[in-house]
Amino acid sequence: MGNQEINRNFVGCLLICYTTKHFIQHNIHIKMILRIEIPQELIRQDAEIVIKVSNRNNALGYVIENGSEHDAQQIVKEDMNGGPTLGEYVRELTQRLYKNGKYRSADIYMCTLRSFMRFRKEKDLLISQFDSLIMEDYESYLRKNGLTLNTISFYMKRLRAIYNKALEQYGLEDRNPFIHSFTKNTPTAKRALTAENIHQIVAATTITEEEALARDLFLFSFYTRGMSFVDIAFLEKGSLKDGQLIYKRKKTGKELRVAWRPCMQEIADRHPSLDGKHLLGIVNQNIVTDVRKQYHYRQCRVNKALQKFARRIGMPMKVTMYCARHSWATIAKEKNIPISVISDSMGHNSEKITRIYLKSINDDVIDRYNDMLIEAISM
Repeated sequence: MGNQEINRNFVGCLLICYTTKHFIQHNIHIKMILRIEIPQELIRQDAEIVIKVSNRNNALGYVIENGSEHDAQQIVKEDMNGGPTLGEYVRELTQRLYKNGKYRSADIYMCTLRSFMRFRKEKDLLISQFDSLIMEDYESYLRKNGLTLNTISFYMKRLRAIYNKALEQYGLEDRNPFIHSFTKNTPTAKRALTAENIHQIVAATTITEEEALARDLFLFSFYTRGMSFVDIAFLEKGSLKDGQLIYKRKKTGKELRVAWRPCMQEIADRHPSLDGKHLLGIVNQNIVTDVRKQYHYRQCRVNKALQKFARRIGMPMKVTMYCARHSWATIAKEKNIPISVISDSMGHNSEKITRIYLKSINDDVIDRYNDMLIEAISM
């Protein structure tokens, strides 16, 4: 952009001339007049008015060209030739999701955007510019940063979902940017503890307040049939009715009822509400910080404290809050509880999801029987 010259300034209107030079074959001067019309009531002596266009989709007004007026929105779309940028679209999408109460989906899409923008060194690009080479470079970037295959697949799937939504909304051409990307899941390491491990956690002594909270929340999750951390954090006192804990899973919206037992009450007594509304002292709606940010912060702190506690008492694997859910399903299966009952108890929408949780159990059983056969023929 070249020199900026203020040609004329009078009440109600400000004319600014932008001059640019393009050195293509010849030196050609192109002038564009930016006219800003200001209502009389906004004119104040020594006042400063800042005019900001946040993105091209929000540009308002019209362009006068050869005596005819064109809708600025239409001109913007023609100029973009391919919809909004990734950043613009994800922010627009997440605003809709937040408005509809779909916080988890919105957070996931924003997390995906932040990862991709780090790869791009914060340089945005149009949705229509996505191609397979960019996606292959992004996948290589994730691998070099030590991410697991399942985490890489997670980001790729979310980006693909964003891309497909934008295609549908803006009628863009599909350039198949994910054709060579890794979007499959690989078998994960076993995340379930044994009944003996759980008993060890119950009996262990904690040495810090953070360890005590982490241990208790892990056990609370196990006692409540693998309740997820987000559901625990946002439980309200009104969720307790007639000896039952009644709540809806944030992930699926499915209502679950859990019989309230003394072991749960003991944990609630040790970690009382911070605001009089929530059942446990995890988030506080009476402070300035948004409760969603509080939840994410506490989740991170709890998992770190839990891992430190688990290492100290000699757990055989990395322990997170999510392990409580897998452990409950594993132990339930070992106690010969039918898969259909386990599925309903955990709030799964289908037994197929439950079987994914339990696949490692079946593998372990097969291995134990195989060891018995090997031992039998070795005698």
